[in-house]
Amino acid sequence: MIRTVLLASAFAFASPALAQQTEMPAEPMMDAPAEATTEVVTETPAPDGAMPDTATTTTTAEATAPANATTQVAQVVEADFPSYDLDKNGELSQAEFAEWMLKLKAASPAQQGATTAEADLKAWTGQAFAQADVDKSQAVSKGELTTFLSG
Repeated sequence: MIRTVLLASAFAFASPALAQQTEMPAEPMMDAPAEATTEVVTETPAPDGAMPDTATTTTTAEATAPANATTQVAQVVEADFPSYDLDKNGELSQAEFAEWMLKLKAASPAQQGATTAEADLKAWTGQAFAQADVDKSQAVSKGELTTFLSG
């Protein structure tokens, strides 16, 4: 369940083009938290007892957050992909992809209690599939899905 919510949240944020084309209610904007910075000071011993050379590296939480989110999405895709790859060929057909995306859409907090016409859902999943199928092979690989859901 937690994995589904994680992917549903990633999906909601990763697909701004799809979000603009669907009638999903907008979530209120929240003030961004202040950036957390970390300074790392390293000292390199100097020869003959002189003062050591120091270097300071500053990193921000914002710089590392996308990599962590992508890693989490990749782990969930790796774990759940076999459940949706019904023919076990290592790729998702449009029907297999649509099943997973509809489940994620239904689990999205923005969609709780919302109803959408079947024709609209079919059009929405078709657009999502076209966006995810970067190589236009008519199938979505694990890598393509991870990239699509990670934004």
